[in-house]
Amino acid sequence: EGLYNLKYLNLGMCNIKDMPNLTPLVGLEELEMSGNNFPEIKPGSFHGLKSLKKLWIMNSQINLIERNAFDDLTALVELNLAHNNLSSLPHDLFAPLRYLVELHLHHNPWDCDCDILWLSWWLREYIPTNSTCCGRCHAPLHMRGRFLVEVDQTSFQCSAPFIMDAPMDLNISEGRVAELKCRTPSMSSVRWLLPNGTVLSHASSHPRISVLNDGTLNFSHVLLTDTGVYTCMVTNVAGNSNASAYLNVSTAELNTSNYSFFTTVTVETTEISPEDISPKFTKPVPTTSTGYQPAYTTTTTVLVQTTRTPKQVAVPTADSGDKMQTSLDEVMKTTKIIIGCFVAVTLLAAAMLIVFYKLRKRHQQRSTVTAARTVEIIQVDEDIPPAAASSAATTAGSAAGGAGE
Repeated sequence: EGLYNLKYLNLGMCNIKDMPNLTPLVGLEELEMSGNNFPEIKPGSFHGLKSLKKLWIMNSQINLIERNAFDDLTALVELNLAHNNLSSLPHDLFAPLRYLVELHLHHNPWDCDCDILWLSWWLREYIPTNSTCCGRCHAPLHMRGRFLVEVDQTSFQCSAPFIMDAPMDLNISEGRVAELKCRTPSMSSVRWLLPNGTVLSHASSHPRISVLNDGTLNFSHVLLTDTGVYTCMVTNVAGNSNASAYLNVSTAELNTSNYSFFTTVTVETTEISPEDISPKFTKPVPTTSTGYQPAYTTTTTVLVQTTRTPKQVAVPTADSGDKMQTSLDEVMKTTKIIIGCFVAVTLLAAAMLIVFYKLRKRHQQRSTVTAARTVEIIQVDEDIPPAAASSAATTAGSAAGGAGE
């Protein structure tokens, strides 16, 4: 990227196996890619090279060039495909190259059959006789050694192309992927005529529709405007074959196979007061005591599930945007009230636990003191000796006598 003014690029003998993306080189005029390994050249390989005038791809082991592979090279003057493994070329491969005057095809094993007749005719018509372009036939044996320009239709009995898999009428919903088959021999030319008169080939650039390698017309997603007759036009040197199909695109239907429906009832507790009366609600009847009354709102909810359920879609019960907004506000109020209640209950439970813990601790402390005193009294009683007990009794008697006197 950024090499917009690059005029000449040499990628020869770089052991490249895949065609590089050269689209940003919009100013490129000469490209050398010989000595690499490109078994196939596909449509779009030279996309964006509108200024390219000379292209050399010699000795690169090319054995197949697909339909419309060179359609982007509209300014090409010289093309060198010598010393490869080409045996045939798709019908009208060089038709878009209006300025091509020098073509090198020698040292390729060409099969001189019905598929080569178009090339022989094209060489005679568009390539000067003094050009060193022309290769020689490699097969069949009785044609070996003859120049390609010398092959004519009298040497063969050719027939018009055969469409092996013709397109069929198709009914499809909008937005779906669609295909119209038109499978043909690889060396024939395939074009599609659309309902609006547009003609598409393998190299055409369309945002949604493309022609695949086997001739199939592919839609990445269909629109209602795609409805109409599509014609596949196949051409070779012996003639043309056409096949048409009708594509009917209908409005996309809502797939409700994976939906189930239920109604959610939201209960909100609101305080009735003269200052808070909303004009959207019926004025409540005054009562002698203020209190709380429940207000009920109903909303319809769609729940995605993996089970199959009824295919009918419920219509929301709200009649206008204002009611839907009111329902949402009420849901928010209810949620806030529930959260507030939950927090209050949690705090109350925590306070009760703290009080219970303190009471229990105090009770345990009192029980411990009482038990200690009881043990001490019992222990004193057991330790009194008998002599001390007699002395105590005598002293008590004496004291009683003195008192009597």
